[in-house]
Amino acid sequence: MLPCEAGDEVGGCPSWPAICASERRLRRALWASGASVWEWQQAEDLLVMDPISLPGGVLRLPTLSPAEFMQRLHPEDAEPAGQTWRSHLQGVRPDFEMSLRLPHAGRLRWLRLHGRAVERGADGQALRVIGTVKDMTGEREAAEALQAMARELEQVAGRDGLTDLPNRSGLESYLTSRLGSTGGFALLQLDIEGFKDINDSYGHEAGDRLLRAASERLRGVIGPTRDGLLARWSGTSFCAVLPPDSGETEVRATAQGVIAAFSSSFEIGGHQVSLTPSIGAVLAHRDGDTAVELLRKVDVATCAAREPGRNGLAFYDAGLEDDVQRRVRLFSLLRADAERNGFAFVAQPKVDAAGRAIGAELLMRWPTEAFGYVSPVEFIPMAEKLGLIGLMGRHALHAAARLAARCQAAGQALPVAVNLSPKQLLQPGLDRQLLLACERAGIAPALLELELTESALLVGMEVVTPVLQRLRRQGFSLALDDFGTGYSSLSYLRQLPFTKVKIDRSFVMDIERDARALQMLEPMLRLCEVLGMSTVAEGVETPAQFEALRQLGVPEFQGYHFARPMPLEDWARRVEQAAGAPVPLPG
Repeated sequence: MLPCEAGDEVGGCPSWPAICASERRLRRALWASGASVWEWQQAEDLLVMDPISLPGGVLRLPTLSPAEFMQRLHPEDAEPAGQTWRSHLQGVRPDFEMSLRLPHAGRLRWLRLHGRAVERGADGQALRVIGTVKDMTGEREAAEALQAMARELEQVAGRDGLTDLPNRSGLESYLTSRLGSTGGFALLQLDIEGFKDINDSYGHEAGDRLLRAASERLRGVIGPTRDGLLARWSGTSFCAVLPPDSGETEVRATAQGVIAAFSSSFEIGGHQVSLTPSIGAVLAHRDGDTAVELLRKVDVATCAAREPGRNGLAFYDAGLEDDVQRRVRLFSLLRADAERNGFAFVAQPKVDAAGRAIGAELLMRWPTEAFGYVSPVEFIPMAEKLGLIGLMGRHALHAAARLAARCQAAGQALPVAVNLSPKQLLQPGLDRQLLLACERAGIAPALLELELTESALLVGMEVVTPVLQRLRRQGFSLALDDFGTGYSSLSYLRQLPFTKVKIDRSFVMDIERDARALQMLEPMLRLCEVLGMSTVAEGVETPAQFEALRQLGVPEFQGYHFARPMPLEDWARRVEQAAGAPVPLPG
């Protein structure tokens, strides 16, 4: 700790009387302003805080580790606080600064913490951090009271305070007025997806700035017209009422304009962020005669617009009601099965250039009694929306570790690949989860190969890089999946510690009929070779594809030509029956 903390008198530090006197004055000044001092040192890994001044008293916190302190916080603050703290320790953030909620004496107290590393090691890791903490509860409560008043006034005025568009109340009033006339018109709901990751990674203030920017792009396409309206419906959803006599033609033209407007990314905090609009549409009088009915049906259409193949636009029809009911049932089933691990796992072998099995990829399947097997294309986005992807990812990690352990026990060190989702990368303690799975199964980290798609890296290089570097140091193999489909893959290869690159199946499928596919593959393979990374060709389905890729020098393959995904028990049994010899594949 700092000098003079053992006692109040300057005489307690006879060797540094001037420093101690100066520090006493500084601490008194801070105390007078309501702030207190805290300190952390790497050697002890403890947060030591002076008493925090409260109205009518003080808050004394025991000496705790940062992890123990985070556990005391409000659940919504613990994860972002831990992420910000680790980023500062690693040198990614120059300061540690956050507002946090701490339960105390039956209420939540808002604390404002600010600190900075005053010592760092040769590796850039913080050795000592000093900062201030101040109780901001009174100011926050006053601000929230003012915001509540503003919201009440906003509802009365019918305007949204963030975007300055008509709000829900204003939209309903406008719809009711328009429905009083005999002419028809179109109503669109525009649901903008992609905000949750921004709020999780950069905070709600960044999310608000992004929402305002999105609303400005919508204004540029739809804009205020004499007989139309753009309104903020709720959260990240907007509604547009088109002019009289607008029909499907006008809806499609407007939807194309919106999708084109959102095809270019937004810049938030120096990062490029992509948002995706899903658009539902109804026609007044054809689909309903009241505002309530039209708004309910346009919401149903918007849910359908999010499904693959809709190109972002869906018109309402009665059959969609059944689809919505199905999705509601699937959401409920998915929650239950995520808790009890009601999933099936399959393994698809990987082979070398001689066609010998050298490992497998673990894939998740979801069997249900009511709907049979639900495709991952459908249930993975559901899991992300419900916040279940982390739990389901843990089930997959442990299943992969157990499979690798069973192969190891049979005398075959065959790695098992498993996918990591973007949400898992954002979870604190991911490396501890992985190491725990390996420890329980009794395998080395090298037997787990972690596959990441480019979308998993869009949360930001400053977040992803330290996580992946730690995983590599701990011995895990890292593979970039679907290489060649994104725009930033080359920069990812240069900056991130991947050991393997999986060439997307779209290149493999075209090899036999498109000479350009081979011409594109060759420099990609040479690049990976220069960077010291192995390559895997996935989606190999024919002998001709296998031979062409082998001639190019691809060392590893995966696809139906060798084996389809099989139950884990079948794969494990084949490995055990091989008794150390090459594992036979079904072909």
